[in-house]
Amino acid sequence: MSKLNKVILTGRLKRDPEVRYTTEEKPVAFFELLVDKGKGKEAVRCIAMGGLAKIIVECLCKKMLVAVEGKLRIDEDSKTEVEVESIQMLDFKK
Repeated sequence: MSKLNKVILTGRLKRDPEVRYTTEEKPVAFFELLVDKGKGKEAVRCIAMGGLAKIIVECLCKKMLVAVEGKLRIDEDSKTEVEVESIQMLDFKK
């Protein structure tokens, strides 16, 4: 039986995305997405790699509304994050 691990979120970027590079010089983008949680907002950490990371860093900025699709994963520190597979801008940079 195959396992399904799919997450779709919409929200606004908490701050501008950051980019780091692996030892092989591959880009990795990090950003936090503010999503509704009852009466408040919750920040969800997102990570994207490769060509998608470059697009995210070049095209997205703080407070932009986006839809993110990806896989839920737990890092070494037991922090939950979304490994982004695709992203859609729902508004544009000003």
